Amino acid sequence: MKQEFYTLPLRFDLIIEKRKHEKCQLELSIAQHLHIMLTTHYRESRYDYDFGCGIWERDFELMTDNEWLDNVRDSIITAIRKNEPRLTDVNVQVEIEDFIEDYKILKNLTKKVRKRLWIKVDAFLVLTNKPFSFNEYIFIAPIAVE
Repeated sequence: MKQEFYTLPLRFDLIIEKRKHEKCQLELSIAQHLHIMLTTHYRESRYDYDFGCGIWERDFELMTDNEWLDNVRDSIITAIRKNEPRLTDVNVQVEIEDFIEDYKILKNLTKKVRKRLWIKVDAFLVLTNKPFSFNEYIFIAPIAVE
């Protein structure tokens, strides 16, 4: 049997009125859930204060060493293991890079350097044992999603 999941954002008005809500397959549902996990800080969800990951806890720390990346990676792995039971054998890679962008200040074009995290999640789907891969770029200090 083919499983379908609601897409994000959830439209509760459609669900309550028993109207058709857009649906998606398992892989997209998991990807959407991972995105929410990565962009949620601890204690933000009123239903589960432990939902989210530690990127937010470390957003303004010095990001120059491997220990910082290891702590973020471990936080992501822990969050996935706790909150995404549809995945198994989770492996996470995290890299940080400088991202240079142009922007205008009072008609002058200037460059802005921001830190950007690249997050790659490789795992297997519990239901089918098929490989699953997910990539996300997150700008940090302050956090924003590309």
